[in-house]
Amino acid sequence: MVLASSEVQSARILIADDDDDARAVMGEILEQMGAQITLARDGEEALYYLRRQRFDLVMSDEEMPGARGIDILKFSQNLK
Repeated sequence: MVLASSEVQSARILIADDDDDARAVMGEILEQMGAQITLARDGEEALYYLRRQRFDLVMSDEEMPGARGIDILKFSQNLK
């Protein structure tokens, strides 16, 4: 999926990654483009945020503690 910069400007994006540097860099870049960023340190924290608010886009690492990326994807699909 490719987002136009105008779509990123108002997007609510959840980034889930257990790699601190990767999570921070992705968040910083998207925040500079105007997106509202929520960062999750692991799969469990990502599921916590998904239960409490809606996101336009979820970016997730596949292998993380708490829940795998595929579990996060399945959970977010059931919210729609």
